Parts: sequence; C-alpha cells; structure tokens
Amino acid sequence: MTAGAPVVVKDSTGKIIAQGSLGQGTHPIGQQYATVICTFPITVKDVPDSDFYSISVGHRGDVPHTRAELEASGWNVVLTLG
Repeated sequence: MTAGAPVVVKDSTGKIIAQGSLGQGTHPIGQQYATVICTFPITVKDVPDSDFYSISVGHRGDVPHTRAELEASGWNVVLTLG
C-alpha cells in the first residue's frame, strides 16, 4: 500500500458511487518492517446514501459494510492486509 492508492466505494448493486485515495501512511517508530502496522487515512467525499457499501483499496478485494455498521463506528473503516 502506498499513498495515493485508489479507494472505491460501491453500493449494494456493485455500482461505483464514490472514489478517493489513501493519504500518507504512518507506522510506529522502531518497529521491524516484518511486523509493522501502517495506518493510512482515507477520505471519500460525497458518498450517496445506501443501506450497504463495499469498499476496496487498490487491487485488493471489496470489503462489505452495512450503513448501520458505518454509522456505529462514526464512519471510520478499518481494513487490514493479511
């Protein structure tokens, strides 16, 4: 993952409804790269209402979220690579 990677938001039909990009990533100082947890801010503006959203970053697969889940988290999304 790198800053500028595309972020795509789709609705329940799979239609792209909004796009953004990763911001500059940060990681804890002193961590070994094999175990580093990087954090990238994501801002996607003007996302239309939907009951379901699917979010993808770069060529990674879609990660589903319901509107209720996103509202409960304050519209903060955590995506992990494993």
